Amino acid sequence: MASSLPRRSESSFSLQRGFALIEVIVFMVVVATAVGALLAVFTKTNRGSAELLVSRQALAIAEAMLNEVLAAPFTICDPQDATFSGACTGPSESVVAGGGPEAGETRLGVLPLLRMFDNVNDFNNFSISTGAGITDRAGLVVPGSGGYSLTVQVAPVVVAPATWNSIPGDQMLVVTVSVRSSLMGGPVVLEGMRSRFAPRTRPP
Repeated sequence: MASSLPRRSESSFSLQRGFALIEVIVFMVVVATAVGALLAVFTKTNRGSAELLVSRQALAIAEAMLNEVLAAPFTICDPQDATFSGACTGPSESVVAGGGPEAGETRLGVLPLLRMFDNVNDFNNFSISTGAGITDRAGLVVPGSGGYSLTVQVAPVVVAPATWNSIPGDQMLVVTVSVRSSLMGGPVVLEGMRSRFAPRTRPP
């Protein structure tokens, strides 16, 4: 007896056909390329965000240090000088002569027998490069400042007897603060100016 099973036509077989191996491979290549491009964008964005954070932190440190220096007195004699209002007993506060603190002076002033910086001139060539972090005037490490270093330079705007806007060169100083980090391509540099407007007024 002849079989009564229906025959499948060629068209029905073609409707059930799946993906060819080459089509699957091409699809995977396209998807992998797209995912790789997206990952590259995300990586670049994250790296840029980290660098921006480091730069902002360096800028904040530089601003704080610059404000600290500019707030210091700018007198002719050291405020501790016995003859402050007349001729200086010790060396005058002159950046031209090299600058820097007098003996027994420190920025922190937390140790016995030491005095804190009491003149803009005292900050010349001051630096913090321990890598442990930037400290405030009380000696406390500023949170998140590890790995940063800073330097301070104090110099006259122009060398006397030249003048700057009718101001004698040694009466106007330029303060430059540079903050560096290994995570930045270059330093953050801020500059400020300080004039000697009360040279014989002893600071409180």
